[in-house]
Amino acid sequence: MPTNQTENYQLSQWAKSDQVKMEDFNADNAKIDGAIKALEGAISGLSAQIPEIVTGSYTGTGTAERFLNLGFTPKAVFIITSYGAVFDSSNGSHTCYGGLALPGLPVVTGGHTCLEIKAGGVGLYHWTEYTSTFNKAYTTNAKNGIYYYVALK
Repeated sequence: MPTNQTENYQLSQWAKSDQVKMEDFNADNAKIDGAIKALEGAISGLSAQIPEIVTGSYTGTGTAERFLNLGFTPKAVFIITSYGAVFDSSNGSHTCYGGLALPGLPVVTGGHTCLEIKAGGVGLYHWTEYTSTFNKAYTTNAKNGIYYYVALK
């Protein structure tokens, strides 16, 4: 039996005067094997909880409503234009180009839904109202507009 053992797993710590026995090495190896197996299980359980990140782009069609089929219902989706816009409130405008949507929490501007998570993908919308003093729009589907998305699967 060794003179000393490690603090956490009580593995053998040999001194020159200790009589070395195969049973002590086997016991240490069994402890190490068990600890590694437990660690593998913990890591496997964590990786199942980490969402996959899916990225892509689409070109707008200009239709009032459009469904972007992702093949899964995202846990979150962020959409932005090719020139980096999400929202514009300059020069008398109030325009939503994208944003971050979560299940049950769509991107809404001026009482209109701009972007929302739907079963299997994302709902996109295009609407514009021009007045002499104020422009309002939500346009995650402007005709020929290029959009980029990041979705959590």
